[in-house]
Amino acid sequence: MFMRNLYYRLFLVINIVIAGAVYTAPACAAPADSIISISRGVMERLIGSRAQHIQLQVIPAPQQHDVYEISAHKGQLLVRGSSL
Repeated sequence: MFMRNLYYRLFLVINIVIAGAVYTAPACAAPADSIISISRGVMERLIGSRAQHIQLQVIPAPQQHDVYEISAHKGQLLVRGSSL
């Protein structure tokens, strides 16, 4: 039950971060470091110390479409997106 709740919260946090970035990215094209630090701040406020197990990376957007990838390896969650 605990792990199910944790996965649900992580899924929710990732979707909130992605949705927020998708809606605000066109208005403010910020550098990748700024986008990552803002996204990390949101994650830390929502899930606390578990945010340290999530890595964020900005990847180029093909043909002006927002894309994202989620993968996990050895206890680390990797979220890559054109706008985080």
